[in-house]
Amino acid sequence: MTITISKGFTQQEPVPADMYHARFVGHTLIPAETSDDYDRVALEFEIYDEQPEKRAYNGRKLRKKVRDSANPKSNLVKICEALLGRDLREGDTVDLDALIGRFVLLDVSVWTTPEGREVNVIKSIVRPLYTPKVTEDDPFA
Repeated sequence: MTITISKGFTQQEPVPADMYHARFVGHTLIPAETSDDYDRVALEFEIYDEQPEKRAYNGRKLRKKVRDSANPKSNLVKICEALLGRDLREGDTVDLDALIGRFVLLDVSVWTTPEGREVNVIKSIVRPLYTPKVTEDDPFA
């Protein structure tokens, strides 16, 4: 494996608070740090919105961390339902890898950290209003 050393963390300006169509592009399991804690899943989304005023943000990636839980009321299950476009029932099995490339609607806000930086926070993830048209240069097409 080869790595290239970068200048360090560079903060992008956050996208304005709004609703954005986005594609699910990946996930990472974050193991619990203590026995009293829970595993988490970091879900990654890429803005892909056709509305002219939002196209400038296409390609921007946003992440949401949720508890790794199969409880029907959990955030992870609700997000899976949004990605699938249907409700899940007891006994259903979901493979997150199989959902990569699907679209959702993100409710994004801007939050100020204790250090004074402005960052994006995904408040909620719901079923999309429509599925954006995919172009030929789209790697998921």
